[in-house]
Amino acid sequence: MVDTCPYLVGAAARPGVPTLPALLYRVPVGGIAQVMTELAPAANFAGGNCGLGFDRDLNHLAINRSNLLPLLLGLSEIDPWFTPAALITNTNQWGAQGLDIEDLSSFTF
Repeated sequence: MVDTCPYLVGAAARPGVPTLPALLYRVPVGGIAQVMTELAPAANFAGGNCGLGFDRDLNHLAINRSNLLPLLLGLSEIDPWFTPAALITNTNQWGAQGLDIEDLSSFTF
C-alpha cells in the first residue's frame, strides 16, 4: 500500500531520562500526530534534540543523538527507512562523532 497522504515526521524524547525511548511520530497535514515507532537504543536519544534529516533518494533517516552522554554525540540512521515501521526500530550509529547536530533540514549524503 502506498501512503499518499502528505505528512511530516517528528521525534521526541524526554530530557534527562535515558531509560525512556525516543518516539518517532507521523504528523498528517491537518491531523493528529500518531506514534510510528520507538527508537532503539533508548539511551542514544535521551535529552537530545532529535533533529531529523531525510534523504528520499537513498531512503535514509538521520537522527541526532544525545547531547548528555559525550560518547554518544553525533548521528544515528535508520537505513533503509520502511513505512510502516516496526514497533521498535533499531538505529545504527554513524558519522559526525562528537557533534550535536541541531538542524538536519538540509541534510544530504
